[in-house]
Amino acid sequence: GMVATMPGTRKRRRGRGDGGEAKSVHSRVAEAYAWPLAEQVKSLAGLLALPDFALDFGRTWRKLGSEDKAALLEMTEVNMAAYYGNEWDDALREKRRDMASLQARYIVVREKGAAGAGAAVDDDAVAGHDAAGGRSGAAAAVAGFLNYRFVIEDEWAVLYVYELQVAEPHRGKGLGKHLLAMAEALARAGQMQGVMLTALKSNAKAMGFYCKSRAYVPSTIDPTHMFPDQAERFNYRILCKMF
Repeated sequence: GMVATMPGTRKRRRGRGDGGEAKSVHSRVAEAYAWPLAEQVKSLAGLLALPDFALDFGRTWRKLGSEDKAALLEMTEVNMAAYYGNEWDDALREKRRDMASLQARYIVVREKGAAGAGAAVDDDAVAGHDAAGGRSGAAAAVAGFLNYRFVIEDEWAVLYVYELQVAEPHRGKGLGKHLLAMAEALARAGQMQGVMLTALKSNAKAMGFYCKSRAYVPSTIDPTHMFPDQAERFNYRILCKMF
């Protein structure tokens, strides 16, 4: 099958900065994390209007309220545990570590009215959800979320989607497609070179969504691509969309 087409030379790989200097993947990632949230929101101008939902943008794990943390972990378990079988306990421990990483960033989708209308930016002065306020019912109002990081993978600066989850009652409303579009828009505006993610082979719906609906292809670092004769050893694919 198709594999991601990536630029083959060091010059193209590194890209060019605004001043003409070569921009390393390290500086791309550092600049993406230093990118003001208000500017990030502007880059998503065409993706902020969700008729039945409100967006809570740019959260870190530390700034999520305890109810939200519980809701995100519960949603991940409800959606994913069956695909891991008796390996879920180990997978959950790893996911907990990943979700609490200082590099992790979140976009949380809430039912309209739960977090105020429109998109909220995680700023101490302007927040759609006051983590210290302990608003009752906040957790139940979470409809889905995106957990992402700006990282270097195989010498490429990419936005890596760690989790993209939608609560079962809200599936079929385009939330997954919307969150992935936001990830791609952030990656482009943040001068990343693509978007990468990991999907379980056993999750046929997710594989179909990424590969057929959203045109993702196996990365050159996908182990099944690298070692096709040992494909049965790997229960996941590393997929990407390079720009």
